[in-house]
Amino acid sequence: MATTAQPHGSPTDPQATLPPHSIESEQAILGAIILSEKAHYAYVVEEEITAADFYRARHRVIFEALLGLFDRGSEIDVLSVTEELKSVGKLEEAGAAAIMPLGAPIGSGLGIQNRVNIRIIVEGAKVPVVVDAGVGTASDAAIAMELGCDGVLMNTAIAEAKDPIRMARAMKHAVIAGREAYLAGRMPKKRYADPSSPLAGLI
Repeated sequence: MATTAQPHGSPTDPQATLPPHSIESEQAILGAIILSEKAHYAYVVEEEITAADFYRARHRVIFEALLGLFDRGSEIDVLSVTEELKSVGKLEEAGAAAIMPLGAPIGSGLGIQNRVNIRIIVEGAKVPVVVDAGVGTASDAAIAMELGCDGVLMNTAIAEAKDPIRMARAMKHAVIAGREAYLAGRMPKKRYADPSSPLAGLI
């Protein structure tokens, strides 16, 4: 059977719609700007690079975050860029595979200190939410899971327990119980008594 060769640039050519680009070069530029203010001046001021010059969408988002920090005179590093992306709600667009809020300061064992914030994050996230720090005991892990988190990352709570193996086992059961409770859906909270057992005919 005879075949017809498709000319370069035809709709069936996978390279037809791709503009010239270099993902590695884009990553190098972003990395240089984060590491050096001089690089920011060289690329943004002298070369007049804009977000539109980046091929990958997540790189455009990160570049815009860098510009925002620079325009405000804020220090630019990995943490500040992450916080900037969080504040504008674009952490996921920048390529985050998961969101990892702190339950409390790392190693403190204080438990989940701000349940409202974590719940808001869970409701708005399109990627897994994993509580990253602050868990001190099994009930803390259960609370994190009941809030809708997808997991709990822990170390100190188990390592510094009097019986680490038993604590690890307790954490496992707490995570399972918390997740099951979240999926089951808790009853609404009420400000008044509302007995579920029937009262008719008891007196």
